Amino acid sequence: MTTSVANTPAASAAAAPAVATTTGLAGLSSLRNTLFANVGTATVGTYDDSKKMCAAIFADGIYERRNTEIGAFTYKFGDMKLPYLSHLGNGQTGFTFTLPKPGYGILLSIADFFLDIMQRLADSEVMVQLYWDKEESKYFLYVPEQKVAKATIAATHSQELQGNPQRYIWVLDIHSHNTMGEHYSCF
Repeated sequence: MTTSVANTPAASAAAAPAVATTTGLAGLSSLRNTLFANVGTATVGTYDDSKKMCAAIFADGIYERRNTEIGAFTYKFGDMKLPYLSHLGNGQTGFTFTLPKPGYGILLSIADFFLDIMQRLADSEVMVQLYWDKEESKYFLYVPEQKVAKATIAATHSQELQGNPQRYIWVLDIHSHNTMGEHYSCF
């Protein structure tokens, strides 16, 4: 037996139950539609890559995959040992690019910029953004206006770039750690 949550208007809440109980595959389908609408789904032992979001149960737990214009992000949502699903194997976390991988030259440019700012501005951190231009089919770097210090960055994001998702994909923010350890950050 499965349970689906009915999406009833507040005015008719007293007349209709908020939770309807159904059985079989029709009930499971109803539950999926209630939880995920047309954006996502839930599966066992595999992912449905035709959806933007998919929750999947494997032998070692629950995983979630989110498909974006950048790529597919898969993370483990919760640990669970399910011996009766051992034939499915364990899920895998990770990321797979949909876009081309950024070139090595982009990474070198970012590292050079970080070193330059660190040397010129008393070990200050700084942030760079990576965008994909859909019209030009290429990456570009953007350095937003920012106030920087050794342990902080206050950046103002570009409304022109972020407000135009039809043309630009905001791929990532990356910031330096200058002389600090890898785990320290107030950004």
